Amino acid sequence: MERLFTQTGLCEHPYFEGIYNHRLHAGHIYGRFPLWDTCYAGAWLFASPVAGWLTNYFPSRRTTFIMSLLSLGLATILLFIGSSIGLLVVGRVLQGISSAFTWTAGITLAVESVTDDEVGKTMGICSLGMNLALLVAPIVGGLLLDQGGYHSVFALAFGLLTLDVLWRLAVVERGAAAPWLGHQKHKYWTTKFGNNGTPQIIPSPVRVDSDIEPLWLESDTHMIHSKIESLLKENNGSSTFGPISVLRMLQHRRLQAALWAAFTATTLIASLDAVLPIFVRDTFSWGPQGAGLIFIPVVLPTFLSPYVGALTDKYGAKWIAGSAFILGCPVWILMRLITHSGVGQVVLLCALLTLLGVMTTLAGSSLMAEITFAVQQICHDQPGESNSRGAMAQANALHSLSLAAGLLAGPLWGGVMIKVAGWKTLTWTFGLLSGLTVVPTVYFLGDRLVRPHRMD
Repeated sequence: MERLFTQTGLCEHPYFEGIYNHRLHAGHIYGRFPLWDTCYAGAWLFASPVAGWLTNYFPSRRTTFIMSLLSLGLATILLFIGSSIGLLVVGRVLQGISSAFTWTAGITLAVESVTDDEVGKTMGICSLGMNLALLVAPIVGGLLLDQGGYHSVFALAFGLLTLDVLWRLAVVERGAAAPWLGHQKHKYWTTKFGNNGTPQIIPSPVRVDSDIEPLWLESDTHMIHSKIESLLKENNGSSTFGPISVLRMLQHRRLQAALWAAFTATTLIASLDAVLPIFVRDTFSWGPQGAGLIFIPVVLPTFLSPYVGALTDKYGAKWIAGSAFILGCPVWILMRLITHSGVGQVVLLCALLTLLGVMTTLAGSSLMAEITFAVQQICHDQPGESNSRGAMAQANALHSLSLAAGLLAGPLWGGVMIKVAGWKTLTWTFGLLSGLTVVPTVYFLGDRLVRPHRMD
């Protein structure tokens, strides 16, 4: 959760207008041309397939984490010192690349670290970290930008980056930690692939079969890790991120529907993130501080994400995600009622934003878990063609790609619609998108948790 929070928070855009004004003296061009969102989301989009391939290529998911950290650190430095549009664009592109790597490897590692009946709850915690950063960043960024200028925003950014370095370097994967767990009670060990498709060291107090070897932690550590790498190479033979395997996965309608729903949910929240500050500025004459505080009603429901994930573990994602889009349709249409300044209008806006926060919470956790459930079903239905370790990273890369596409489409759609057709047209088009997404979500998503026996 911390890594997703830091990654998403550092890549949010509230301070870019301040950079323009302070460094480039370019005025408020962000509201007229969403350059930064386009660079960030476009880089994330194109880097997602590479992130999926690298996550499978390296024996340790931690390697991809470190690569994303280097990209994020360089991006933050470039954005801090950049005095030209070129440098700022490069920094934003590096942020997008880092997000693709962090999301793909992070969610894959999270899924591999828990049992099947905890996937939804775990995804709820991850969703909480991402949504909080996505929605808190405008609040904190707006306050800091208004009170202390963009230097204060980057002071916080470098602080978060330092914390992220410590967390990522401290990551120990479950398979790597297994030999050190309970070693005083177990004299033997064997290696096999667990339920998540990852190689594991299985301690044993007695020698029960020929595969079990003596467990000597200090002298045989190198041998243990060599065994893990050998198993990974054998298991990854059919799990690399290639066009054939990805296209085969995309033939499954359950996965298709989950990816489309994730794209829709991200498009809706990303458009709100981009358009709402401009709307309240023009309608209520609010500055950066007010534009940041208006996101509080959207943030509050996200604290329920772990509970929504737990419900997904029990009942499946079909009706939980479906109810999110059923709710989103009328709420987005009712947003057209906000037309002028006034206390009543502000109260109504806050109420509707709270309901949109509920929608985001219901959709985020359940759809993240549904991606995992869909992969489990694919591996169960095609045991000779897929293994869960490779398929899980591939599916999370596809999920990352759908999120990036939503981050790209949302601000562009919102920016064009509000400029060409106005606020009222914008709201009913998003309501229509939400309503149309109900059909594939309810029809194709799983109605309960399926626990197939995944391939060893």
